[in-house]
Amino acid sequence: MKFRHLSVAVVALLVFAAGAGAKAAWTPYSAPVDGFTISFPGAPKVASEKSAATVDGLYRTYSVDLSTSAFFVSVLHYPTASTPPATDATYRAFLNSYAGGSACAIKTTRDLRIAGRPALEAVCLDAKAKIDHIVDAFLNGDYLYIVVSAGPKGYAKGATAARFRDSFSFQPVVTPVPPQPSASPVP
Repeated sequence: MKFRHLSVAVVALLVFAAGAGAKAAWTPYSAPVDGFTISFPGAPKVASEKSAATVDGLYRTYSVDLSTSAFFVSVLHYPTASTPPATDATYRAFLNSYAGGSACAIKTTRDLRIAGRPALEAVCLDAKAKIDHIVDAFLNGDYLYIVVSAGPKGYAKGATAARFRDSFSFQPVVTPVPPQPSASPVP
């Protein structure tokens, strides 16, 4: 799955975003439908895109865009039989797709654990826009998570990206219940 449209949007927001740029309050955000909690520096926007590969036909993105940095979590919920294996090769494929869509080059990768799950992290540099992207890919059951933060060149060496990534935790998935028609008495 390509993340081209999403990553291009992150770059555009970093380059053209307007705003105070003041330090935002970091607050936990819970996404029970996608089984996670993470702290964002502001209230995230939630967007859904169509995806034939997912259970509900959608993948969701939760994002906060500041004047000099951006933070987002993308979630794909695969049908059990279609879930990719939790391997280095799987994670590299998603990171390479992100890098290609973001016009950034992967400079380094490393294995780590996020919320107790194996993950692969890449530091990508968009040399033209002078933006660092820190991208983490990992699976939990049938869910693939891509956690990204981006900021000005040198951002990858700061504490903000780690703060965002390290605040990620899993929670039980809560499946939304579709509204039921109301029962009305027949006259």
